[in-house]
Amino acid sequence: MLVSDVVAALGSRRDRSSWDRGVTRYALDMLADLDGDAELAARTVERTLLDGAPTWHDYSWGGCALIYDADGCACISVALTRRSQAEQGATVVDRIESTGAFDPGRSEYADFLGALAFGRLSQGDLWEYLVDLSRTVALSRAIGGLGFYPVCPARDREKLIALTSRYDEMGASVKRLKEQRRSKDITLNESAKLRMEMKEEERRLRAVADEIKEICNGRSR
Repeated sequence: MLVSDVVAALGSRRDRSSWDRGVTRYALDMLADLDGDAELAARTVERTLLDGAPTWHDYSWGGCALIYDADGCACISVALTRRSQAEQGATVVDRIESTGAFDPGRSEYADFLGALAFGRLSQGDLWEYLVDLSRTVALSRAIGGLGFYPVCPARDREKLIALTSRYDEMGASVKRLKEQRRSKDITLNESAKLRMEMKEEERRLRAVADEIKEICNGRSR
């Protein structure tokens, strides 16, 4: 299929949501610098769209990339990069934050998607903007467990970010313990010990979730 055909097809879309309109605009931006008569073949389409960039993070100039898969799920990934003086100015990835796959149509993600709006993020300079964007993405990982996107007064933002980081780590720890308990090679004693550890970790997870909810409700201690 020719680039011009793809552009025409995208231009005829009737997107109903801001999210879908954003996806269409992003796709059109990717195609804007390509020759309209260029052929997009299945085997080479990714290399063509990267347009010489080695990765999608590099393509997105600063590490912001939107990935939309065939199942209708989205994944937003942000990488913060810096110049390393110790490595003769080489670009080093300082931090990567990712939402993981999620369904943008689910109501609990509405506030998160709204928080990604350009005007809602820090406007000081490009670095501040990307740091704020990465924090917004990091906070989104708590949605699956909490059932909502955590938002709080500005004075509590740093505390909320620290708590959601702990919540994310504890959730991963509980998941690992559950996987270990499902092992066929585990003994009864080992299973019982893991169950106790898992219960304690789940208790701590609930306590952190309660702290997050207090901050989001404006009752920070």
